[in-house]
Amino acid sequence: MAVPTVRVNPADASDGDRVAVETRRGSAAAVVATDPAVPAGVAWLSIHHPATNRLTLPAVDPRSDEPNYKQCAARLVPRAEAAEAAETGRADASADTAGEASD
Repeated sequence: MAVPTVRVNPADASDGDRVAVETRRGSAAAVVATDPAVPAGVAWLSIHHPATNRLTLPAVDPRSDEPNYKQCAARLVPRAEAAEAAETGRADASADTAGEASD
């Protein structure tokens, strides 16, 4: 399956950047597509990509059993930094706070 596209505001990253989207539940490789309609500090992934399931909250709507895809704290880490952190065993590859995108 193709690498997912993460849409972010142009102030947060550049088109074509290769990043790891990290949450408390996991990490997924993605390619950045900038979109000025996305607010700064927000990252958007399609709910139709399997990687999204690994990143989002396990909560579901009690009536419909629909997964909670609407919000989840995340950060973007440049792929080189993410690979280095994995190799050295560092859990925190970036100084960014959760929910903010890095350049």
